[in-house]
Amino acid sequence: MGFGITPDQLNSIVALWRRSSDEIAGLDCEAGDLSLAGSRSAESLRACAAAVHDAAAALSRHLAGSAAALEKFNTTTVESDRACAADLAALRRPR
Repeated sequence: MGFGITPDQLNSIVALWRRSSDEIAGLDCEAGDLSLAGSRSAESLRACAAAVHDAAAALSRHLAGSAAALEKFNTTTVESDRACAADLAALRRPR
């Protein structure tokens, strides 16, 4: 019986989440030069751009944090599995 996912598969997920986090963090969410002073449309566009920037930054941080947590889980699980396997192997050796 297995967990259903290998350490290499988890490493691939971690890499994907990190790449996605970097790509999202690098998005250009600026509205550009909106020199129409007093324009409601320009102000609305600026507000939308700021909201998109904040949402993208939050998503990027979430993906980066999730990647770090999954990497820690994977490392801890692999180390624990090795230690348990060594303990079980030692029990099989004749004394």
